Amino acid sequence: MREAAASVSNKLPIVLLLMSLCLNVVLVHRNKSLQSTIEEAEILQPGSHVSSLRFKSTSGAKVNISFPTQAEGTLIYYFRPTCMWCMRNRANFEILARKLQSLGYRILPYTLEHYPDQEYAKVLGQGVEVFTDDDQDVQRVLKLSGTPDTILISRSGIVLAHWGGAFSDENLRSIESRFGIHLPGLVLTPPPQKVSGN
Repeated sequence: MREAAASVSNKLPIVLLLMSLCLNVVLVHRNKSLQSTIEEAEILQPGSHVSSLRFKSTSGAKVNISFPTQAEGTLIYYFRPTCMWCMRNRANFEILARKLQSLGYRILPYTLEHYPDQEYAKVLGQGVEVFTDDDQDVQRVLKLSGTPDTILISRSGIVLAHWGGAFSDENLRSIESRFGIHLPGLVLTPPPQKVSGN
């Protein structure tokens, strides 16, 4: 009888360890499922309505956009001049912006960071007007977090698409399909920086 009790007590730590391991696996799975639900709830989903947005141009002019609008639609591209993914996404953004402008869309590159225009050009290309807002109203309304982040809004203010991240894989295919364009994909390394001469 003592041998049976000793055998059970020797196996008890192993049984407890296995039960603990199984419980941890269940908890990890549950946490991942909750995290994806939270992430989906936090981004602006297609079908959401946007009534108005208040921007400020880098020249300081206030720009209020109310929906419905005369433009065919509005593309908001949230970026940071120091974001490596934004730099790698530059060629994609330039082609998409040209295409949509030719179709009558309003293009609004948006950042919270204030830099000279030449810093913005490294990410957006030349001649693109950049918008910001000091009170981060646009960022809150559109639920923007990481960069780059791209939102397409219809002329009536309905969110048609929300592409989080750089234009690669699924985002790239979705954008190409929606607008009938070919995008080059991400640049492997950011374009070389020009250094001012002495």
